[in-house]
Amino acid sequence: MNLRKYTPEDFCHVQSLFKSRGIDVEKTQLPWSGWVTDNAACFLLMTNSRICFLEWLVAKDTPTKTLEMDLVIEACLQMAKDMGYLKCFGLTDKSSVVKKAFKMGFQVEKQKILLGKGI
Repeated sequence: MNLRKYTPEDFCHVQSLFKSRGIDVEKTQLPWSGWVTDNAACFLLMTNSRICFLEWLVAKDTPTKTLEMDLVIEACLQMAKDMGYLKCFGLTDKSSVVKKAFKMGFQVEKQKILLGKGI
């Protein structure tokens, strides 16, 4: 499990992880602040405040999936802490990710609907 900071050269690898889960992703959708392993990736969406977001969490269904997801999430959280962020949020509709987040100390803040629009 080769944990490393995401670079643009990792895009094809990360794209293949998303494709393995039936998700299309474009290079322009991923921030530069992310971490990858052989079978997982997670990204940190930064803001100009003291909060940030974990996003684009993905992992192939392998025997090491849980461990690799933990590694990339923890690496993103440490990056956020090192950068001075005080709180990190995540959005998901996957119950398995919610369970993992609870185990890592996340709490449900508010149950709202997130709206998005292409511009």
